[in-house]
Amino acid sequence: MSLKRSIEQLRPVRKPKQNLVEKVQVIREASDKDVDFVMKSISGNIAEAVYEAWAYIVAKKSGAKTLPTIKDVQSSMSDSEFDSIGKKWIENFLKKTEDNTYLLKAIELVGGDIKKIPNVKWGKVVVLHKSINEYYKNIPEMYKSGAKLNTADMILITKGTVSSLLKALPNSTMRWTEDGRISIEGTNIEFIQVSLKKGQDTARIGKLSSLINKVYGQQAMRPQQLVGEDIQQLEEGLRDIFGKVVGLIKLGASKLISFAKNVLSKIKNSLLKAAIRITKTITKDKAHTSAKNLSEKLGVQLSESLMEKVLPPVKINAPMLTEMKVLKNEIIKKDLANKEYDMMLKNVALINKKKSGSIKVINKGTDPKLEMKNFKRAANQVLSKGIGKTISREEINPAFKLVVNYASYRTFNTILMDMYKKMDSIEKVSEALVGLNAKLRAEAIFGDTALPLWIVYGGGGGAHYKHTKDEFESKTKEDIVQLGDSMNVPYMYISIAKSAKNPNYNAIYMYVLIGSIESDNKLEPEYMMIQFINRSGSDWSYKIDASNTIKGIPEWIL
Repeated sequence: MSLKRSIEQLRPVRKPKQNLVEKVQVIREASDKDVDFVMKSISGNIAEAVYEAWAYIVAKKSGAKTLPTIKDVQSSMSDSEFDSIGKKWIENFLKKTEDNTYLLKAIELVGGDIKKIPNVKWGKVVVLHKSINEYYKNIPEMYKSGAKLNTADMILITKGTVSSLLKALPNSTMRWTEDGRISIEGTNIEFIQVSLKKGQDTARIGKLSSLINKVYGQQAMRPQQLVGEDIQQLEEGLRDIFGKVVGLIKLGASKLISFAKNVLSKIKNSLLKAAIRITKTITKDKAHTSAKNLSEKLGVQLSESLMEKVLPPVKINAPMLTEMKVLKNEIIKKDLANKEYDMMLKNVALINKKKSGSIKVINKGTDPKLEMKNFKRAANQVLSKGIGKTISREEINPAFKLVVNYASYRTFNTILMDMYKKMDSIEKVSEALVGLNAKLRAEAIFGDTALPLWIVYGGGGGAHYKHTKDEFESKTKEDIVQLGDSMNVPYMYISIAKSAKNPNYNAIYMYVLIGSIESDNKLEPEYMMIQFINRSGSDWSYKIDASNTIKGIPEWIL
């Protein structure tokens, strides 16, 4: 139904007398419906840019009012900092509709809450939006803390201009007030960082792989990438010289690195460093290195739908066979994945001995132990084929699935052992348990900014001052400790259960306690759901992704 028709249906017609309250309710429902129509007309990956453009329009409107006029919209779109994607969408929408009433209401609904930020002279404030990437780039390193990109979408410049701010940022020293207004010393510039969300229920949390790697060191799930054809050839050349991977390993790290230095002394420094890095990786983790190299030889994309895709077969070469042999003889033959899982259970038990019920491992009624026969069969299929023959992606896929499960367990054990070690140095055991929880929450909200941040939720969600990342993390940690003690709920769930798509391998999740939420007049725990899944790309590694939160404890956990 078009907006024009909807509006026509709201025009007075002769009907029996109707209760005034009922009449108002009918009009309100129709209005909400048409606003919702505007919201749903925004398709795909442009939605975020459009919603941010709407917040821009409200921010530029003078005074406390949040409902813009069409003149306000046109005025904002003429600004150099107004995003072109948002502008294009609005222009196209206005061309298709005769009445802009519901567009203006939708803009108010999504963007209106930005005016709940205090101490801003609305109408006179300068908005930085289109230049946000340049803003990120110009912030001094001392004000960056984290792995994920700064989550601020918009900068409200209360004193100064876009150009003066961007020019002053590099090498600057900054201070801020208790309400999050940031100033640059030696200038008259003042600004506020704002993260915009359509609504509280739609706010994404984000990818956490980089943070995990930064906190605990580079995990096996994401080995350092080798960039450039020369470096890949260098690795292959080293392997050819020694004949096979096992020969490299038997040399030992010191001899291998020494050899690399001598042989490659005349090669440019970048390649020499790459050679040393390669040799260290081989001696440190032969199984995972083999998996990485194998994926490079295949050029395989590890996604959950790999089995379902029709992909061309891969030609077998000597390096590929060598790497598959290592996978077979290390991970499969030695049952490393299941051993790592057993180690994880022991580490959980050690922590729970310090504080009972802190961490729970759940299997959803399945047996998490992996049957190596399934993976051995797949490996033998590959190894039985000679050089120059081809193999299907389906045949190679089980080897990668096994490695992904193994790498996940290793990551869990790294996290758990870190917790356990900190328990001996921290007075309260609970603080060590929730350190990761608070850090993950802070990273999701702030990204890599160490500066104060406001979060504005559209749809009446309000504007919330989160202080700085360090302050937020510290307060979150305190809140989680108190919550865990008062509600007697686990700080973490680890879910390892057979995949519904393929019971030969496990689907892996982690749920960390991040706070509480009121539901039906009852206080419930809130968990962040973190998924360990395959990364889509040319590498075997996978991603750690926190896409949503869980209110209360899910029934399938109980």
